[in-house]
Amino acid sequence: MNYQKDGYDFENRINSILLLTKKQVLREKDIKQYYGIDITAVDHLIFTDNYIYCFQDKWRNSKPPSPDIIHFIKNVNDISKIENKKCIGVYISKMDLSKPSQTAIDRENSNNNNYFVSICDNLQNNIFYKLEKFLYNNKLWLYDTNDDCIMLNSEDSLTYSI
Repeated sequence: MNYQKDGYDFENRINSILLLTKKQVLREKDIKQYYGIDITAVDHLIFTDNYIYCFQDKWRNSKPPSPDIIHFIKNVNDISKIENKKCIGVYISKMDLSKPSQTAIDRENSNNNNYFVSICDNLQNNIFYKLEKFLYNNKLWLYDTNDDCIMLNSEDSLTYSI
């Protein structure tokens, strides 16, 4: 099993889902080019009228270390300051956050204008489903190739909406 290829495929699939929103979506290379080389912990951005959604995705067999989460939080806050706009940080991971990582997110959510959530599952299809539900619950509709809105099951609501 090639973990680097799995991680790259995972990131590409997430980007494909985000592109279905028909919003402006930036990938890591474009984010670094636009915001500077210090922004290294954001893989995807979606721009909306009200928020900038910042996504970091990791497909690893270990819990995300708290320095990685803290770096992600810092990068999201930096983008928020540059754009003078509220950001929603979404950390996507195969493994649940560690207690210190979750504490960092909880602390940030209580002290800041920006908001952070995590989407975690050890099955990629479950993550993709949870991501689609998160987008749907935040009124970031997904569209098929005919530009028809993709409807999701409303009875499966998740608690990720802002």
